[in-house]
Amino acid sequence: MNGLTSMNGDEFVRKVLEGERDFRGIALDAFLFDIFPEQKEIINYLKNQDLKASPLLISGSDFSFMVAEEFYAPYTLAENTYFDHARLKGSNWSYANLKGANFEVASLEGADLFEADLRGANLYTSNLLDASLKYANLVGVKNLERAMRLETVSFDNTVVTKKERAIIKRAFISAANKYFFKVTEKVSKKPSLAAQ
Repeated sequence: MNGLTSMNGDEFVRKVLEGERDFRGIALDAFLFDIFPEQKEIINYLKNQDLKASPLLISGSDFSFMVAEEFYAPYTLAENTYFDHARLKGSNWSYANLKGANFEVASLEGADLFEADLRGANLYTSNLLDASLKYANLVGVKNLERAMRLETVSFDNTVVTKKERAIIKRAFISAANKYFFKVTEKVSKKPSLAAQ
């Protein structure tokens, strides 16, 4: 993404803690949030802010390779933001605008995406193990069929078209079949009494 302003993790954390919210058009350099001493401080700080009224604005930015497990970012405006290869395990992106965001090869394991807007987002090989997409909008999401661990996702009242619904259904059926065949295999391998 050309034309972005480079920013390092220290500067990003400092500015967030100072109350800045507008980070549109930045390229975050190797942000390893998990090793920052201020990790708990920034999470607590964000949890005590009215992010609905004053959300983080990161649309059109590049957060590729970001390591920010447990990050707290509800209501974030992140349209067309790059999160490819990011590790966002257990992070909270509820109510976030993630339209057109790129989550290619990202880990969203256990992430909370309650009522997030993911229309047109790219989920190519993203890890969605135990993620919550309750009430999220997945209309037109790209590469949903390539996302990993769809069968573990909470999809209660998720907004989808027939296409996304079919992909999700196939993932659940495929997982059920794998489980069924494993159980059948174990049962059939038990020695019978007649063979003894």
